[in-house]
Amino acid sequence: MKKLFSILTVIAFYTLISCSDNDDGEMSETAKKNLEAMHGITNSFEKNDFSNLGDYVADNAIDHSGERGEIIGLEALKTEYARMMAPVKNMKSTYIAELANDEYVMS
Repeated sequence: MKKLFSILTVIAFYTLISCSDNDDGEMSETAKKNLEAMHGITNSFEKNDFSNLGDYVADNAIDHSGERGEIIGLEALKTEYARMMAPVKNMKSTYIAELANDEYVMS
C-alpha cells in the first residue's frame, strides 16, 4: 500500500509539473499587463478618481456585481463607482497575495 501511494504521488507531481504554462517560472507579458491594470483600478478607488479608468477598462465593459444590477459601459462604471465611493474617505488597500495569468487576476 505504501509503495502504491508513493508511485501515485510521483505521478501526480510530474503531471502537475507538465501542466505548467511557462517553464521558466516567469509571468507572461499579458499576465503582467493584467496585474498592472488591476493595480491601476485599485489605485482609482483609493484616490476616488475614476477619470483614468478607461486606461484599464474597455468602453463596453460590464460589471456584473453592481448594487443595482449590471453596470454597462465605461461612463456608467465611472458614475456608479464615484457614487459608491462618495462616503468613503482615505481608502487604502494592502495586497496580501496576488495571482495573475493571461485571463484572470486575483488579489
